[in-house]
Amino acid sequence: MSRKSDTARINGAKSQGPVTPEGRAKSSQNSTTHGLTAKSIVLPGESNEEYQALLDAYIDQFDPQGAVEMELVETMTAARWRLRRLNQIETNLLSTELVRRAEAIDAEFNDMDDGDRLAWVFQKLADHGQTLALLVRYEATITRSYDRAFKQLRTLQADRARPQRNEPKAAVESTVTASDPPSRPPHLPVASTPPRPENDPLPLSQDVLKL
Repeated sequence: MSRKSDTARINGAKSQGPVTPEGRAKSSQNSTTHGLTAKSIVLPGESNEEYQALLDAYIDQFDPQGAVEMELVETMTAARWRLRRLNQIETNLLSTELVRRAEAIDAEFNDMDDGDRLAWVFQKLADHGQTLALLVRYEATITRSYDRAFKQLRTLQADRARPQRNEPKAAVESTVTASDPPSRPPHLPVASTPPRPENDPLPLSQDVLKL
């Protein structure tokens, strides 16, 4: 069995997908509904099951509501899948160059360790080709696509969660009726009687004034 097949099997074992009955039912529905998306993203030699597991994980994480949010989640999933592919391409590219240039490295250097060999090959690729530069540009483009979809999804979900103007007020406010006496605003101090001077005579009572 090839190293690529071993890697695919290990990654598939790590992603078990939904474990609850509701999650499994939702995952089954996703597999049917979004099968066309996988066909347009997954290349020959890649795993449709792994892509579907990734899509299910994103659906469970972001819980999209409606076609627009679902499309944004699919965009994010596709971008993440392509970034994984780029990582694999970079690894395979450097591995191939290490094998292809092994004789040249041995002829030019003595006892070069693996880290130095990789650095030497990386420099040769960067100096004499556009492959690494293309990978960097491709990665930046995919990352921007992911970020845009993520921000749009969050904006839609925040707008959906925000109360609308025509929604009723809170229950506490609705319990206040027109007959309730107005309460004193909390920022106003309670009025107090100014102190009377010691030599100030007591005010005459109403009974005394009638005499």
